[in-house]
Amino acid sequence: MRLKYNFPFVLSLYWILMISKLSESHSQCGLANNYLTARIPIDQDEPKEEEIQWAIQESIERWRSTNEDRTGIGSDTKIRRKRNEESSICYDKIGCFRNQSPFDYLNTLPASPESISTSFTLFTRRNLIGGEIIKLDYEDLLMNASTFDSIREIKIIIHGFGSSSKRPWVIKMTEALLKLGDFNIINVDWENGSKLPNYVQAAANTRLVGKQIARLIRNINRFYHISPSNYHLIGFSLGAHVAGFTGQEIRNISRITGLDPASPLFEGYSADVRLDPTDALFVDVIHSNGDSFIRGGFGFFGPMGSVDFYPNGGKVQVGCNSALSILANLFYYGQWNILCNHRRAFHFFIESVHHECTFKAFSCSNYEEFLKGNCFDCGDQGQKCSNMGYYSNLSLGRGPMYLMTRDREPFCVNQFRVQILSSSGQGVTWGQIKLQLINNDGFNETFALNQEIDQLKEEENIMALVVAHMRLNNVTKIKISYTKYKGWIYNGLNEWRFDRIEILDNNSNLKSFCKLSTILKDSVTVTLTLLNGNCTINNGFEEFESNSHQTSSISTNSILPNVFNSELEIIQDSYPTLRIKDSEADKFLINHLSFINFLSRNQNKGTDHFFVFSDKIENIPQYGLRTNFKTFPIQLDWRKSFAIIKLVYFEIRPIEADT
Repeated sequence: MRLKYNFPFVLSLYWILMISKLSESHSQCGLANNYLTARIPIDQDEPKEEEIQWAIQESIERWRSTNEDRTGIGSDTKIRRKRNEESSICYDKIGCFRNQSPFDYLNTLPASPESISTSFTLFTRRNLIGGEIIKLDYEDLLMNASTFDSIREIKIIIHGFGSSSKRPWVIKMTEALLKLGDFNIINVDWENGSKLPNYVQAAANTRLVGKQIARLIRNINRFYHISPSNYHLIGFSLGAHVAGFTGQEIRNISRITGLDPASPLFEGYSADVRLDPTDALFVDVIHSNGDSFIRGGFGFFGPMGSVDFYPNGGKVQVGCNSALSILANLFYYGQWNILCNHRRAFHFFIESVHHECTFKAFSCSNYEEFLKGNCFDCGDQGQKCSNMGYYSNLSLGRGPMYLMTRDREPFCVNQFRVQILSSSGQGVTWGQIKLQLINNDGFNETFALNQEIDQLKEEENIMALVVAHMRLNNVTKIKISYTKYKGWIYNGLNEWRFDRIEILDNNSNLKSFCKLSTILKDSVTVTLTLLNGNCTINNGFEEFESNSHQTSSISTNSILPNVFNSELEIIQDSYPTLRIKDSEADKFLINHLSFINFLSRNQNKGTDHFFVFSDKIENIPQYGLRTNFKTFPIQLDWRKSFAIIKLVYFEIRPIEADT
């Protein structure tokens, strides 16, 4: 059975428990309109999450049962609406509203201005500390608004369903903006028109409140000779659509910011009934809870702005519960957390006001591609990036933008793309790679790049995006470890090797480390110093021409510095001659040592594979040998299938990083 806005049995239990919680007595603390009250937690004093969830569900179900007769199932359902007898209504100084396309689907007209009782409260730096509150009715011309400054930018904050302008998040946003600049902040309060439990009526009321704000703007502009380009509207949830309706009335508003615009009764319908890119010169939208309503989503997921930000994919935020964990919490602990994802949008915006807190986002086709590291590039002119939140209008990036955040305050992060190139010739293992990033101040964070059970292949580029505290910048060192998987059926190898590490931050600063076949032993942490920029793996070599008819004797004093680039450590400085001898088998002999190494070439693979062994076989790619933690290149004449090298008093062993 397919259900639309109907929960399956397990979620019915969800509602039964919710009803029992609603029966518990609770009170909503009234918040005085004074900035001292902004010290309480930002989400406190909001309606209980179960109340909002229940109100939306109940309201939509009642609306559907009242207004629709269904004669089909699924996408082929044919709906015959029972038309509202009252098809239009007009309000003095506001205008008329009609139940015709594109609003006919809602079949609900806005309530009267008297019942909604919209009010406007002005805050500036001159009335912040004393809490001077000036009520601005839309009929007034701000004659008594003594602190209004016509040369200052005007920012209008609009709350959503079941809220008011007295809520802590509105106050904290106002406080953050006034700390940044001397703005005129107007907080819109339409609490009576957005109150629980009638979500459908609140959705219809957004049209009227949008027109009321438009009338206020016209009055301000007429009295103070202000241009629409001086306005920035910021709306959360239903408040984002209110801002959109204002933008439809007042053309050329400079900017509208939509904070997780509400989805129920808006998504899937015409752009004329919601916020869209044409409602202002610049529309930026943060999508934080764009999942389906049945899975706990309240926000609009589709693009609806000049730039659309999708933090953590735009559906579920790290640190918030998913629908299943919400249900588990309800059963076991009696706790709700369903609106955490939705409300995270205004958290992000408030943090973004501060200069030290940035949310760098990247243009990408989808979040999955972003997580693969395929979009970690701002482009030559920065056109592929934008900063989510307050400063997004200063960035060139447009369209869908993706980013990651922390799971707690501060949510802003430094994002890093980590790439590790595993060495060849070591076979397949299973285990977990952990990386600790360290800056000059010693500040550090540790990240798991994969799961312990994950397979690690040779010559594989391991890539991960990690998010770190904003303090973690200018990384200079790393600590890296490999922990092998220990299972019932199979185990990982005792060591794992890599050749290269690249660490790119979200400001395009690249750090790297290169060393062929760097060994990580199981559960041993290795400390490495990073280079600025892109390091290179040394695969160069000096070429020796062999002569099948001659035997050459060359002094080590002349050949070692040139051939081995002074990196070869001689354990004992005896036998000062290096004799290269060609034979019909193309053997290169360096005299006076017992046989310790065998090198061979696998011609079937089309590439050269060198194997160096003393106690065991090790793969040394890139035409290099290892000696005393150094690399020296050598070129052999591969006209034959093999060659033997004997080294004079050299200690040969695989390279290992300092532990």
